Amino acid sequence: MGRPNDTIKEIIDAHPNGVGQRYADGKDLEADIKRIARKKDDEKPAEPAVPLDLWAKFEPPPLPSGLLPSKIERYAIAQGEMMGCDAGGLAMSVLTVCAAAISDRIELQIKRHDPHWKEAARIWTALVGLPSTKKSPIMRQAARGLIHLDIELYRAYAEAMAQYEALPEQEKKMVSRPRQKRLRIEDTTIEAAQVVLMDSPDGVLCLQDELSGWFGAMDKYGNRGAAKDRGFWMQSFNGGGYAVNRIGRGAGIISNLSICIAGWNPTRTAAQADGRCPGRWLDPTLVSHRVEACHHGEGRATAGRC
Repeated sequence: MGRPNDTIKEIIDAHPNGVGQRYADGKDLEADIKRIARKKDDEKPAEPAVPLDLWAKFEPPPLPSGLLPSKIERYAIAQGEMMGCDAGGLAMSVLTVCAAAISDRIELQIKRHDPHWKEAARIWTALVGLPSTKKSPIMRQAARGLIHLDIELYRAYAEAMAQYEALPEQEKKMVSRPRQKRLRIEDTTIEAAQVVLMDSPDGVLCLQDELSGWFGAMDKYGNRGAAKDRGFWMQSFNGGGYAVNRIGRGAGIISNLSICIAGWNPTRTAAQADGRCPGRWLDPTLVSHRVEACHHGEGRATAGRC
């Protein structure tokens, strides 16, 4: 305010309709002057904005508590500390494996008065992160129990097939061919996956070590291109019946085309992987969680959608 009080009074007298009107009733001018002076003293200059370093490394946020089943949450946190990796990546991987292990006969009716709209547990998860952030060990650790069960199922199937093939031709006609019930597929074409799914109505888990390689293989076989494979995999996310009719392989029915997918991809090839499949099918279907090793603190964490 810097002006002497006499000068301020002169200004008030010179502007009877302005500040003069405000203090015409004898309001304490000195109190207002002191109040304004204190307010100016309390105002602090704004701190200069710090630019964001897009290449900085930082620790990933901790896994929020209370969102997951208690056993999965405790396992993800304990195993993440033991492995030195992101607990969020472990949690998503375990949820995906659990969804694959739950039979699709267990369904949730979405609307009370609509008995036809039911959904089974089915999750697709992609772990995206920089190299050496333990994406593959996270996925393998989460799927370890299911992989063991799948190996036992395949051994039983192989033994049954060996016994079946040893039968005379006449006896083969009298018995049914052994069914290949599985819990997991990995290196597969859609034709081979269809054979497994015909005998696995409860659904399977598709493990993919590197999603970009999986996408690139979709147009490797035959002349159908990636669009045909894309349609098959997209339908496997929704579940339900699927009819196979081929001249060479004959006809067949998959009572429930249900596949959970768990895979990982480096950050540098994530955009390339998306571009290899027409229609940008990564965006609407995959749950994406960027993974960081806790002791490296690399990458950026983000969540996608399903």
